[in-house]
Parts: sequence; structure tokens; C-alpha cells
Amino acid sequence: MLIQAQEIDPEAVADVLREHDAARAPDARLQATADQDVERVLPRIKPGPEQSSG
Repeated sequence: MLIQAQEIDPEAVADVLREHDAARAPDARLQATADQDVERVLPRIKPGPEQSSG
């Protein structure tokens, strides 16, 4: 269901996740587990080739 929501409105999903995380203490989850969850749910942004402005 999360993947479907991500496809429909990724910004709304991000807002809900931020609100959820804001309600928890910073150390409420293991960082490795949190990072793994993010990698699984959100696409990684890959930088493209640098473009010169000249």
C-alpha cells in the first residue's frame, strides 16, 4: 500500500513520514534500520553529469 501511495502522491507520503518521525524521540529507532527503510521506500537520487555554465 505504501508503494501505491508513493506512486500517487510522493510528497504527501514524505509529509506523513516526517510528521510520524517528528513525534518520536531522535533515538527511538536504530539508525541502520531507519536507513534501510528509506532505501527500500524512496528512490535514490543519482546525480547526472555536471553541466558547465559557460
